Amino acid sequence: MELLLTQKLLLDGLKLFRVSKGQCMVIMMLMDTEEKRWSLMEYLQKHLNASEEEIMTQARRITTA
Repeated sequence: MELLLTQKLLLDGLKLFRVSKGQCMVIMMLMDTEEKRWSLMEYLQKHLNASEEEIMTQARRITTA
């Protein structure tokens, strides 16, 4: 199955932030809609110094919102 554009973009962004492969997998599973993926990408754009832990926390917030 080929990844959607937003999935590719988010994955590339997570790699730039040096998020571990395991955390990337968890985040990608949590970001199961286009809206959630765009929301996390917007967060990454606004928080260029975010740590892996901060990104994971934001991903959890997005899924519970």
